[in-house]
Amino acid sequence: MALTPSPSPANVVVGAGVVSLSAWVTNGGAGSFTQVGYTDGAIEIDHPREFKIIEADQLQGPIAQVPIKFGAKVKVNLIESILENWRIALAQAAGQKTGADPNFIFAVDEPIEAYWQVKIACQAQRDAMKAVGPNPGVRTFLLWRAAIENLDKILIARSQHQILPVTFNLMEDPSVAAPTTKGRFYSVTDTTVG
Repeated sequence: MALTPSPSPANVVVGAGVVSLSAWVTNGGAGSFTQVGYTDGAIEIDHPREFKIIEADQLQGPIAQVPIKFGAKVKVNLIESILENWRIALAQAAGQKTGADPNFIFAVDEPIEAYWQVKIACQAQRDAMKAVGPNPGVRTFLLWRAAIENLDKILIARSQHQILPVTFNLMEDPSVAAPTTKGRFYSVTDTTVG
């Protein structure tokens, strides 16, 4: 897809994201994704990094900055307060939720070690991914291996809806055989709908 030469308002990406989860699949394989429903506020992608700063006694400023740690975190506020979202957010085994619609029981126990593939699809309203004609662009983030790092406090109040503020910690996935095309943390793909 050709981009409009900069500077141009056409290169500004605007559009909400839809979050889907799948059980982790090795080598960046295609997961079986299920949407988690509506979200509240922006989906945040953070890249904490650490560097070794190298200095020389003969100079006042640093002479090199060597990367020694890299990571990625995704924070999303889930507002569909279904028990399956609670189960995922609290890192509980599948058997902790029992029953049939509309009667479920969710028993909270010790968290389990669980890894997910996370897909964030952003259908752009007006942006650089816009094709010629009426077909909008879609930017898709595929996060290969993520674990629930944190579930912030859940507020239950008459004046607001329940929010499950979940943070995923992205793991480096050494099973990805082609890191130049998929990346060991995640990939970003721009496509056109239609």
